[in-house]
Amino acid sequence: MTWFASRRQGDRLRITSGDFSAELFMIDAADFPRPGRVDMEFPHSFSIAGRRLKACLDHVSHAISTEPTRYYLNGGVIEATAAGGDAELRVVATDGHRLALIKTPSIPGLTAFPQTILPSKAVKQLRKLLARYSGDVLVRMTDWQADSMAKHALPAEQRPNYVSMPPSGSGRCSSP
Repeated sequence: MTWFASRRQGDRLRITSGDFSAELFMIDAADFPRPGRVDMEFPHSFSIAGRRLKACLDHVSHAISTEPTRYYLNGGVIEATAAGGDAELRVVATDGHRLALIKTPSIPGLTAFPQTILPSKAVKQLRKLLARYSGDVLVRMTDWQADSMAKHALPAEQRPNYVSMPPSGSGRCSSP
């Protein structure tokens, strides 16, 4: 009787113990994101008033999906886009039925960075922390964080295109 044995065959791992036998699919370690290092550079950083950031998160939090089958909508998207020379911070969330978008112009030091998904738990915790904090918040991201958070959550071609969703000229966009 074999108490424990494992054997790798290509992308599968076979585990046996007594009369138990299981075959598991393996994923190459290179497919996982690299963990962050303390000495990383942060090319995307800006400072924003904590109350202003909380107002942005409060504005979109109601539209974050809670359906487990739509995991790619279970969070908010934060991005900075260059519009006419100045970068504009956008926070967006949708559950497929509602869309919440808030634009925050004129943040000193803000430069364009790609869409980054903030998981719903992160949004919830940030809202709690920022409710008790009145100072400025320094937001820093590496290229890896900005790129891989969005790519691993959902490929860019499958993410909802929120820019084309609201009717133009509706006057229903808000900013804090």
